[in-house]
Amino acid sequence: MYNIEEHVHRYAIWAAARAVQRNFTTTKIIKKAIEDINLKDRLKTLILVVSSPNDFDIFHKEVSRELITSLEQALKKDGKEVEVYYGRVAKIISIYIKTTYVIRDSESYLSKIAHPPIDSILLKNLGNVSRRAWTTLTEDIYFELIEELRMVANNRPFWELEEYWQPTI
Repeated sequence: MYNIEEHVHRYAIWAAARAVQRNFTTTKIIKKAIEDINLKDRLKTLILVVSSPNDFDIFHKEVSRELITSLEQALKKDGKEVEVYYGRVAKIISIYIKTTYVIRDSESYLSKIAHPPIDSILLKNLGNVSRRAWTTLTEDIYFELIEELRMVANNRPFWELEEYWQPTI
């Protein structure tokens, strides 16, 4: 059934795919991977049980690993041997959450603790807190960066870090 929830889900997939697909893959492959791991329904469950940033981080690692596996399998079927890095799937998840939760309810607990979308613009404007390209961040380096960003956020809702996302024209 096509309703506003499905409409937002489809738009979130498109937004997430557009944010990461340059020199990577297609919207169709990203959509399939998001749906293969059932991100939409898993987030619905998460918002009922998440009680700390650590809970969110555990969830993030789990779905990111599954998303990496799904994308690598799809890319292999598509004839591409591409390593899918944590930084890229983290941005897919961040944009999906931003579109489906943060923009619709910035006061929800998930909106306050979900990781912001990380890219070169944000990192540059934060003073190059990472020397590595966001597209090649490993899980360990990504979470080191998240800890640094939590310090910068200083107990503000995590989405507010996007004030530093100011692309140059």
